[in-house]
Amino acid sequence: MQLTLQKKKFGDALQLLKNADNPTLLQNNADITIYEFFDYNCGYCKSVAPIIMKAINRDKKVNFIFVEFPILSQDSYTASLASLAARKQNLYNKFHVSLMKVKGRIDEQKIFKIAKKIGLDIDKLKLDMDEPKIQLTLKNNREAAKLLKLNGTPAFIIGNTIYPGAITDEKLQKAIETYRKS
Repeated sequence: MQLTLQKKKFGDALQLLKNADNPTLLQNNADITIYEFFDYNCGYCKSVAPIIMKAINRDKKVNFIFVEFPILSQDSYTASLASLAARKQNLYNKFHVSLMKVKGRIDEQKIFKIAKKIGLDIDKLKLDMDEPKIQLTLKNNREAAKLLKLNGTPAFIIGNTIYPGAITDEKLQKAIETYRKS
């Protein structure tokens, strides 16, 4: 299933996402940007994480925006705060991948155990988690999701189309091809 929205709401949502300062994987000469709304406690999000990384490694013309959208629990929110704060120590990608590999639910204990294991300074991380800029990122992501009428994770924006739910490698490639042909 895919959704298409009014241009104004869609444009407003994309502007919010651009202002949100979400983590990115940018590639030279990219001709497409994919946004993924995800939650660290979402099993479907975890199942598509390797598909996303495979697509980015295979297609050097894809930019990817990680849209932290913690909606499943307070622990999800804590994980998003910690992940965004990990950017200050240049370890977002490593932390993100490590959290996505956790089987089952993520709680505060697991979050900080993983953070320590990958080399994050925990005291600095906890201080950085309280930064208003990080809170604003999550607020903007929620507002964008509301405009896009998203109420679950994962959800992908590819071009001007929303793909809610888990996506297979084949469907992701087809969505990218469809965008490039349009």
